[in-house]
Amino acid sequence: MNKRISIQRVAKSLGISINDVKKLVKQGILHPEKKAGKNYYFSKEDVKEIRSRQDLTLSEEAAQVGIQIQREVVDSVSTLQKLRRRVTILSLLVISLLTLLVIIIAILFNLFPRETSDFFGFYYRFNTPSELQASSANREQTSVLAATTGPEAVSTETSILADALKPIANTSLLVIKATDSQKYTQIMTNPDIRGPEGSQGLPGLGGRDGPRGLTGPQGPAGPQGPAGPQGPAGPQGPAGPQGPAGPTGPPGPDGDDYVEVDTLSSVTTRGSTTAKGVTFSGGVTASTVNGLILTAASDGLTLAGGTTSRSLTLTGADITLGSIIKPTSAGVLSLLSNGANVLTLDTGGASDLDIGTTNAAALTIGRSTVTTTINGIVDINNLKIGGGTTILKHLSATTTFDIEEIKKSSCSNTTVVVAGANVGDIVVTTPTPTDGGVETLSASWSAYVSNTDTVTIRICALKKLDPANQTWRVDVWQH
Repeated sequence: MNKRISIQRVAKSLGISINDVKKLVKQGILHPEKKAGKNYYFSKEDVKEIRSRQDLTLSEEAAQVGIQIQREVVDSVSTLQKLRRRVTILSLLVISLLTLLVIIIAILFNLFPRETSDFFGFYYRFNTPSELQASSANREQTSVLAATTGPEAVSTETSILADALKPIANTSLLVIKATDSQKYTQIMTNPDIRGPEGSQGLPGLGGRDGPRGLTGPQGPAGPQGPAGPQGPAGPQGPAGPQGPAGPTGPPGPDGDDYVEVDTLSSVTTRGSTTAKGVTFSGGVTASTVNGLILTAASDGLTLAGGTTSRSLTLTGADITLGSIIKPTSAGVLSLLSNGANVLTLDTGGASDLDIGTTNAAALTIGRSTVTTTINGIVDINNLKIGGGTTILKHLSATTTFDIEEIKKSSCSNTTVVVAGANVGDIVVTTPTPTDGGVETLSASWSAYVSNTDTVTIRICALKKLDPANQTWRVDVWQH
């Protein structure tokens, strides 16, 4: 074991002072192995070597120094060669590791393009055919059930590991470009630069909103929907011309005073005819009887006058009227039953009954406290309930389909034909409950009119699921 000695013993052994020993240390002739504060400790072998030099001649000492320098040079060269070998081996290992990583990532891009692209923040998922079709439909969408959709900004947030490996991934993509240029384009193309940004779309479920890709080409027009319901009957045409007057009947026997109306333009009493007037027996000619005025004219007969209400009663007989019944310009026309019987308005045949179809400003049927019953099919063009917004039309359709498997944090779109539906209409969709149906799973759905006569149902899942085949009802409301 190499023992250490103090600086005092070194000075004594060499026959020099302590300061001289320190000078030898500064000159590099002595090398202390340990220093404790101001005290130095030296190897006993080094001190013996210095003592042996004291007895050498100048030439011997120079030779010994040269041998020592040569040894130090050889040791330095050997150290540099070992370092160079280590650096070479390390470089080969790093190059091999990087090459292996490039190959592995290229294989992952080929086998799992969507997941690998998502990990490194590329755009493969947003350039697939299904996403392009969904983007095309959503670009035409407006407000649906208090939500709007449209192109969204592409978010490519990645982890620290992905950012560190991304330069290697870029090298792997050069391999993909050489072997499959179409896949390379899907991975690298940023859909943000493909068109102007639209309005905010439906938020994604369980993750960040997905971006919108290029708008796909418009598909062929769907089949023509069924014919709509028959519209209301048009207004009644004008009355035809009046027919010729019939022949005059034979005069009746004399009796008490009576009035026989021959035509609307003449009145006969006791066989005598007076145009446009009424003649009574006994030489009295008058046009007023008890306040009731009869006025004959070429185009009608008027009953008017009197200070109290008058009633015209016909019992056990039918009343046949012309084309129009109307009140005076300032009055109201009322049709009333006697309070005990039902008042029936009917056509008496297979024709239409029109109420308020020509000039009516408003139409009121029933009272607020009385139940109003309408049998049969009611066709209403404009409907307002409780003073709310007018409903112009309600459309409905049903369809049955089997939703394909939906991946985690993804959506699936299905279209339904609803004849008459327009973009911007309000849509409500309801699935028929069934075992394994979408309503029993961790999913949500919405619907909107994506094109004329076409409703798109969009189902989004928080986790991977495969809903059962079921029937959906689609209701479209137009205001």
